[in-house]
Amino acid sequence: MRWAALMLVGCGSAQAPIEYELDWMQGGSEAPDLSERLCAEAGDPDAAEDVIFIDCAPETGRLVETAPAATDTLTVLSYNIERGHSLDGVLEWLASSSAPSPDVFLLSETDRGCSRTGSRHTTFELAEALQMDFVYATEFMEVRGQGSEVTEVCEHGNALLSRYPMANVDVFRHADNVSWYTAPEDRGSSWSTRLGGRVGIVADIVVGDQIVHVSSLHLASGATDADVRAAQATETVAKLAERPFTRMGGGDLNAGTYVFDLQNGDENDGVSQAFLTQGYTDSHAELDPADRITLDELPFVIDLIFADAGSFADPRICREDCEPFSDHYPIWADWTLPAALE
Repeated sequence: MRWAALMLVGCGSAQAPIEYELDWMQGGSEAPDLSERLCAEAGDPDAAEDVIFIDCAPETGRLVETAPAATDTLTVLSYNIERGHSLDGVLEWLASSSAPSPDVFLLSETDRGCSRTGSRHTTFELAEALQMDFVYATEFMEVRGQGSEVTEVCEHGNALLSRYPMANVDVFRHADNVSWYTAPEDRGSSWSTRLGGRVGIVADIVVGDQIVHVSSLHLASGATDADVRAAQATETVAKLAERPFTRMGGGDLNAGTYVFDLQNGDENDGVSQAFLTQGYTDSHAELDPADRITLDELPFVIDLIFADAGSFADPRICREDCEPFSDHYPIWADWTLPAALE
């Protein structure tokens, strides 16, 4: 389908209409078959030709029966659910009056068919409860074994959920990445390891006659991986820049030094600077740094949402009510799209 009469959004005054092709996301509303693994290497993980750049198909689902009416403001939620260990608690919170009703959900650390989280599809259950379409992408194949025998292979990754139709979905494994794989000779009698690496999801979300480009991220987490994180953020900003409309990206960005920039007025954190130097705005910038901590054990601000146009309002973080559910706190804000501000 080709749209030939959309006005360019987010670049100041109205410009001439441009042609922009939309490849609509496919997918059904039924629960996926978790016995079907998404990665080609699942049958023989230790035979993988590359332990980072594994071949995993994205998974999509369309659970929205009728798209909501067009709006000027989207509520954007970002949440690292720590694999879904407390999925029922997360679902209960999302159904409560204290939780937002997200239009866009940037979801990190979501298990697919792993015994450690009850062999559930955490992305699908959240999408079903919220009645949102979803894209799931595998970061890691989680592999467990005893001695030389593999006893379990499951998936763990990121997701992007939306109440509005999605198109032009792109799942990419970051070019700069870190291996989590343990070779057979270095394993104990009871072991677990990971194949894969961090991935990003980019999609167009169509809201009335506007298109916004959205990315859901979970960047490298190692204490010594600052350069890798910055490279992954820079790569994402470049991918979003390939698309001509308003852009938004976020998730668990693991930007451990950003809190010091916020406290001291510095510009040293490579992840946040990848966005801020390209004209993006921090959704929670109006809050005091002390009120922005998103980890329950460390005083870091690592769960973030950025957009390159429009404006954010009512930034929120759920701490006390959400503390039992994950090692991260969910954050959200209302994002007014730029056309409403012209």
